[in-house]
Amino acid sequence: MDPVEEIKAKLTIEEVVGQYVQLVKAGRNFKALCPFHNEKTPSFMISPDKGIAYCFGCQKGGDIFKFVQLVENVSFPESVQMLAEKAGVQLPAFSKEKQAAKKQALEINEAATLFYEEQLAKNEKQKNYLLQRGLTEQTIKDFRLGYAPDSFNETHKHLLQKGFSRLEIINSGLGGSKDTANNEIYDRFRGRIMFPITNVLGKVIAFGGRTLKQEKEEAKYLNSPDSPTYNKSLVLYALDKAKSKIRQKDKVVIVEGYMDVIASHQAGITNVVASSGTALTQEQIKLLKRYTNNFIFAFDTDEAGKTATHRALELAIASDVNVRIAQVPDGKDPDECIRQDLDLWINTIEKTNSMLEFVLSDLMQKFDLKTVQGKKQIVQEILPIIKKYPNRIEQEEYIKQIANRLSINEAVLRSELVKIKSSKTQNMKKPEEKKQNKPLSREKYLLGMLLNFPDFYELINQELVEKIFLDQGTKRFYKIIKSQYNPPRKFDIEEFLTNFEDSEKEEFHLWQLFAEEKYSRLPEESIKQEFQKIIREINKSNLAEIREKLVRDLKEAKLKGPEQYLLALNQYNQVLKLKF
Repeated sequence: MDPVEEIKAKLTIEEVVGQYVQLVKAGRNFKALCPFHNEKTPSFMISPDKGIAYCFGCQKGGDIFKFVQLVENVSFPESVQMLAEKAGVQLPAFSKEKQAAKKQALEINEAATLFYEEQLAKNEKQKNYLLQRGLTEQTIKDFRLGYAPDSFNETHKHLLQKGFSRLEIINSGLGGSKDTANNEIYDRFRGRIMFPITNVLGKVIAFGGRTLKQEKEEAKYLNSPDSPTYNKSLVLYALDKAKSKIRQKDKVVIVEGYMDVIASHQAGITNVVASSGTALTQEQIKLLKRYTNNFIFAFDTDEAGKTATHRALELAIASDVNVRIAQVPDGKDPDECIRQDLDLWINTIEKTNSMLEFVLSDLMQKFDLKTVQGKKQIVQEILPIIKKYPNRIEQEEYIKQIANRLSINEAVLRSELVKIKSSKTQNMKKPEEKKQNKPLSREKYLLGMLLNFPDFYELINQELVEKIFLDQGTKRFYKIIKSQYNPPRKFDIEEFLTNFEDSEKEEFHLWQLFAEEKYSRLPEESIKQEFQKIIREINKSNLAEIREKLVRDLKEAKLKGPEQYLLALNQYNQVLKLKF
């Protein structure tokens, strides 16, 4: 069996979708709040019979693969891989060189992770360091923490014994080489607590290592370089563990360090992630927007943390996300706060500050609000930030708040705001405007109803004026349906579907699902009336268009001679007799 078909046979649409949204039974189908746009009334339909999930509000959805593509923002091959693992289906090996390199890198990272875990279990001193930091044995196991021996070659010797080549060790970032001629390599991570970094599938793609040495010349943290599996600007630490809770709570808490994340998860607050060995990037914000539009920045409160918060704010404003700032009191970082006072941490991320409150508070500590010069400096610092907001309503609200806090006339601030040139952030290409959702055409609507209620075919055959059936997108469907209808033999849906490609079948199922949701629970007489109503609307609409066309044809025929004109006039008069 084809792997894609095997996955479909083993996983139901409701099983896959149910991992992301709460399903409510609705007849033969399920309903849910759409995961792709904000809504209060469920418009997301899940059809077990048809194997599709679709939102008729934002018009997004499809089969299990398309759904995962959309909800996880991944490619089709990646969605197949994700679902194959869930279904326990073995995919054929990719022959492409790039895929082979990724597979090799994942395998070597997994081998290194197991080695580091074993080393931590054998080294009581290093394990005690983590236990003294408040971590439990279970947390250490869940996050697969390990220890890289303080040795020049112990890790890569182990990997060589496992069958990996020197080049593979170097390409993975686990080893380095100063003398390629002699094939000598050294371990990148030595004497460090190891934090495996995983992708959204939970596969280890890189490492972060914290030194246990006291020497100041050695970096406290060392991270893997970019590799076939790892691009630090595209990865968030613990997103694989946090994504479900982020979606459920509709907010994400972003911290700076690995230990901040782990301590928070251990405490039961699991919608927490960290940037992976880099300052927060635009790509990481875009990645998180798959799950929520509500961000809480909980960076350290030292100067470096404040700088990181300001930089992250600029990116968040450009990405049009809702931002709040959580500031842990007394200069603590989240990890320390959680260990000393969990309730304080919970209160901190619940009672957050707005962007304006955070920036104003910071500026009012730098400049003297009691002096004109101090107010001027605060305004000069904060207005360029306000200018970056693409939403004028937000700009106006912030202007009012600043005017109130600084006791400055609003009109003066607006005047100063106008003088500020748009920043590079403002000049960035704006996200593509949301496309207007096009409702189903009446013809598609009618055909969707027909597939739900095939007994009403005769009504279409009798009342729909085929001569003026102008919807080119559905004309082929209509012709095939008509060709298969031969009373007393009823219309056969399965036979009908054999005439179409898979993509066409999926579109057809969407029309059918739309009509099913709207009319399946109505009495037969009401359904009949709706058939007649839609047929009349199609006839009227198409009749108006054909009349316009015939008027143009009459004008052209007049120039070609009497014979052509009489023929066109006859056609026009026939159409005029039609009334609906």
